[in-house]
Amino acid sequence: MKLRLSKKTQMEILGLAMIMLFLSFGLLFVVRFVVMTKPVDVKKSYLHTEMAQNMLTAMMKTTTGCKGTSLQDLLEDCGKYREIDCDNDPSTEDSCRYANATIDMMLNNTLRKWNKIHEFNVSIGDDTLLFFEYGNSTNLDRERKINLIPLYPQPGSIFIKLDIYG
Repeated sequence: MKLRLSKKTQMEILGLAMIMLFLSFGLLFVVRFVVMTKPVDVKKSYLHTEMAQNMLTAMMKTTTGCKGTSLQDLLEDCGKYREIDCDNDPSTEDSCRYANATIDMMLNNTLRKWNKIHEFNVSIGDDTLLFFEYGNSTNLDRERKINLIPLYPQPGSIFIKLDIYG
């Protein structure tokens, strides 16, 4: 009887050892794949997204030195009529040239000063009106924001894209 009880006790201890072994392996996988994974930097992604959107919004509403028109109005004229004459400087007399110089100045004083890699593109369909880039964006994550200016009465829209990489 004592021999039989001893074997039963040994089997129970072996069973408990197996359970402990499985729990140890499970805990090892939890630590390896859950605890030690690199956290996603949501804050950085959010900041780039908000920066791109806020930058586009502020740029479009900015009043320029060209007869007090906004940058959005200059781009709309550049895409449609090219009637606004900015007689401040002969090198920036039409709306396209003035918008180009204004956007370049804005990007120099903000994103480039902050050393943010970016691309800025103004286009109508497949035709690019203005394009600016700063830095090498290869293999970097990007946050793209697109602003639309509808062209009335003409069909189509001006697409303004700002990609901030980081």
